[in-house]
Amino acid sequence: NHYQHTPRLVITSPTPECGKTNTFKCVRLLAFNPETSMSITTAQLSRDMDTGGTIIVDEAEHIFGDHGRVDIIKGGFDKYATKRIHKDTFQLFGPMAIGGVDRVPGAIASRALNIHIFKSEHPEDFITISPDDPKMSAPFQQAQTLIAAWVEKGHLNLRPEMPDGMKGGRYRDKWLPLISIADSFGVEWGKSARKAALSTINDTSDLVIQAKLLLDFETIFNDRDVRYIRK
Repeated sequence: NHYQHTPRLVITSPTPECGKTNTFKCVRLLAFNPETSMSITTAQLSRDMDTGGTIIVDEAEHIFGDHGRVDIIKGGFDKYATKRIHKDTFQLFGPMAIGGVDRVPGAIASRALNIHIFKSEHPEDFITISPDDPKMSAPFQQAQTLIAAWVEKGHLNLRPEMPDGMKGGRYRDKWLPLISIADSFGVEWGKSARKAALSTINDTSDLVIQAKLLLDFETIFNDRDVRYIRK
């Protein structure tokens, strides 16, 4: 509640079996009051977001055809977003992690930190996270303890200096909380966060597919140094 916006975390892959579900197990073990769903109605999504916890939606490609759910997900980015269902009004603001195959709608991606993962050439090198395994969950519990201690004692600068190119707009909105938090851990963490933020400015992952296609065409024309291509 310290910030005006909270970015979505979006993890996508080109095909199934790339590790998204395993990644979300890690997110769940670290998130505040996590609520996981793989198939969720508009009403249930609104109620869950109203609890103020962290909403985790895996296999989200199955719900993006519903504009109502897309509007709720993108609306939760803003502190004052609400959803009225019949006589009830739900507060939508809060953290959310979303995973799916291929792409998420541009309206969500532009409000998110976008991570695209691929299937490993050596899947045998990875282990499946088992939250019920005490030995496997112990590092996450230690991290939770450290996070709780930071929440109690950490000092936040709610108006951190933003990098050039991020003085306004949605890039600023979604990166400001992360830079603010990084600054609370020291100068070097703040520098790393700003470097990471700047590296995403030219990232096209939050563009709608039509815009990305045009950029690809532009690259082809520039590489060939031509104005048109014959059949």
